Amino acid sequence: MEEKIKVLALCDSPTVSTGFATVSKNVLKVLADTGKYSIDIVGINFDGSYYDREKFPYQIYPAVNALIPNSAYYDLFGRQLFLDKLGSGKYDLVWILQDTFIIEPLGPRIVETNEKLPPERKFKWIYYFPIDARPKKEWIDNSVLLADYPVAYTKYGYNEVLNIYSAGFDEKSNLTEEQKREYQKKYELLKSKLDIIYHGINPKEFYPIKMTEEERMQLRKKFFGEEHYKKFIFMNMNRNQPRKDLFRSMLAAKLLLDKRRAKGKNDVYFYFHCLYQDITGLDLIEMAEQINFIQGKEWAFPNPLRFTTAYGFPTEIVNQLYNAVDCIISTSLGEGFGLSVLEGMATKKPVIMPNNTSMPEIIGNNERGLLVKSGATIQDWFVQANDNNRARPLTDVNDLVDKMEWVMEHPEEVKTMVENAYQWVSKLNWDGELIGEKWKSLFEKAYKELLEEREVAKIDWRKLGRNDICPICKIKVKKCKHSNLIK
Repeated sequence: MEEKIKVLALCDSPTVSTGFATVSKNVLKVLADTGKYSIDIVGINFDGSYYDREKFPYQIYPAVNALIPNSAYYDLFGRQLFLDKLGSGKYDLVWILQDTFIIEPLGPRIVETNEKLPPERKFKWIYYFPIDARPKKEWIDNSVLLADYPVAYTKYGYNEVLNIYSAGFDEKSNLTEEQKREYQKKYELLKSKLDIIYHGINPKEFYPIKMTEEERMQLRKKFFGEEHYKKFIFMNMNRNQPRKDLFRSMLAAKLLLDKRRAKGKNDVYFYFHCLYQDITGLDLIEMAEQINFIQGKEWAFPNPLRFTTAYGFPTEIVNQLYNAVDCIISTSLGEGFGLSVLEGMATKKPVIMPNNTSMPEIIGNNERGLLVKSGATIQDWFVQANDNNRARPLTDVNDLVDKMEWVMEHPEEVKTMVENAYQWVSKLNWDGELIGEKWKSLFEKAYKELLEEREVAKIDWRKLGRNDICPICKIKVKKCKHSNLIK
């Protein structure tokens, strides 16, 4: 039996219900299904509880060691535990899924760990990362640039990372000539290895449910009650965290409700699929009360006794929710990708998203959804506390109100838009050619190059001349890629 390729992953545990976990669950499944890989995971947000080993055929370690508080092991992101396991020399490939500012302090230590390992135990590092605002240079220097195979979520992320070093080519920049050469060198290095792989959708999890109109009404009644199930229902499928800016969605909701009532209509309802009170301290109920946005009568959120940040609702219920509502909205200040957009498209629901970061790339020129003005003028930008001093674009609330009402009043145009989106997203299967096959090819490439480097390390190149045959390439050394190893 052929020995499996050993992978160590640092990511949200695929057993939990976060956006990162959705990605790790699907990417790692693509690898596991090949039967070639043995995968260990340092699982962020994993508490060590029982999980189905048939569904998740991995060894998952909790990122946090609660038994050692006030230590490097009491880290939400499991970085010290990850380094310990990496230093064992038992892994061939490393896969990390996390923000660049989280990996920045870890990146140099990963390289250092690899350098200390003997040649036959070195590894290759694959890094899949989101960009939801302009990144800092030091983040990229110490994470993306150090990875053997950095992979951006989107073209937006790809360009933002390269733009950091493009100043090296700008004659008007304030950089010294030495700094320009450094920037140019990093730009060329990064461009030579940086890739893009989109997120995907699992059509077995998110799809339009075939049901009669009566069945659909019953489903809506189950989720939203007798008083609201006949109304036009908008859903915001984002966590209640500062970057998602749910209060701006509330403002737009309140304005739309007032606008419809001025026309003698009481036909709109809003659902926010998140905890009403997040660990960050944001409280939707308190925010809503300040603008007289009445919980229960005008909006709702999941029962907090059944819904948690880590475990949420089962995917089956989430798919039912998508099918039950009429439209998906967001006022996010920035998205690395935006899984809820894909899920909305896959369930044939119109999506209304802010025109910032990766959203134009996903929505297109309003052919797969509607884009709302965001950061359109200089006063529409701001910097949040505890957000690494990143400037963020605010969604134009009035434009969002207009877009929501347009969706309500133009059903035929919406059908065309929804069908366009569905056809587009149907090509983004996690295990399909555009995503799954790219991941398999990348891991195969990384392992092949790793094996070659291990073979190279075994050869005493001092004993070979330029006219000798390379043991690896089987051609004369002077004509092969290893000619630089000859002294």
